[in-house]
Formats: sequence, C-alpha cells, structure tokens
Amino acid sequence: MITDIKEKLAEMQAKYIDKQGAEDTLKKVENRKTAKIKKKLASLEVERCHKLLAKEDVTSIDKKISKQKELFSNCCHKED
Repeated sequence: MITDIKEKLAEMQAKYIDKQGAEDTLKKVENRKTAKIKKKLASLEVERCHKLLAKEDVTSIDKKISKQKELFSNCCHKED
C-alpha cells in the first residue's frame, strides 16, 4: 500500500513537477537568446545611424542586421 502511494507520487512528480522545471529552464534560455539578439540589433542600428551621419557605406551593417533579424524570427517561431 505504502509503496504504491510512493510510486504514484514519484510518477506524478516526474510527470508534472520535473517536466515543468525543464520547460521553465528552456523558456529562460530562449528569453536570454532573444534578449541577446535584441541587444545586438540595437547596437547594429546605432552603428548604422552613425555611419549614415558620416555618409559612409552601410551595406555590411545592413547584412548583419538582416542576419540578426532572421535569427530572431527563427527563435520566436520555435516558441510558437
């Protein structure tokens, strides 16, 4: 009787608590990734503005920005 209860509790813990902890950890990692990408995008946009003000070529910056935007969209689509 007691072993049945302990087994049932272990199953419930594995099913609900452990799974939820793993999902929360995954969400935290994804949030850190998206925050890092957003920060990189912001710095690239600032750099792009500085180059525009200096009337320099911004094609390399635009390529980097498009790459970061693609990474961000891929990261966001995984969460949906």
